[in-house]
Amino acid sequence: MVKLSGESLREYGLLKFHSVTMGLGMQEVIELEQAVTKDVNKAVEQESASKHGRLYYGFYQLPKTDPTKSNRSLFYRNNGLQPRGNPTYTIIYMEGQTTLQELKRKIRSIITLYNETLFTFSTRRLRPFCICC
Repeated sequence: MVKLSGESLREYGLLKFHSVTMGLGMQEVIELEQAVTKDVNKAVEQESASKHGRLYYGFYQLPKTDPTKSNRSLFYRNNGLQPRGNPTYTIIYMEGQTTLQELKRKIRSIITLYNETLFTFSTRRLRPFCICC
């Protein structure tokens, strides 16, 4: 699990970025898909797609917990459903002023930032945290 906050997220209009990528067995996949479906049941905005009867990806804007709070977004992807996909699953939770439409346009850059951060923990502008440390 990776949690980011700080200056580098501001250019994306984000305050928080929490991501986890994991390998799962089929029963765990079914449970994860059910949990995601339940969590996004009241999504304000959403876009999702399925492949072979499985949830392939989803972009979701969750309701605000308070009208004065930031937007809350969730991104899910079943990486195993891509051509030559690796059997992992990614969930990213984000908070900030960015709308879901803006996040969809920027998601590749945000994920690139996330991947770079995995290897660059010495950057002062980011405050990454690892659940295992």
